[in-house]
Amino acid sequence: MSVKRTGLSPSARIDQLLDVAKQMIHNDGLQAFTIESLARTAAVSSPLVYNYFSSR
Repeated sequence: MSVKRTGLSPSARIDQLLDVAKQMIHNDGLQAFTIESLARTAAVSSPLVYNYFSSR
């Protein structure tokens, strides 16, 4: 049996990424924050993050 994956709406994805980024910055500080670490922590690809945010 295959599981159909459904994506988040653009606004829900932005909210998810911002929530994860806020928690990461709170825990580790801004200097340790990268787009790549955000993608890893949020379990998405780096290109997806860059689709919504061009830089940190």
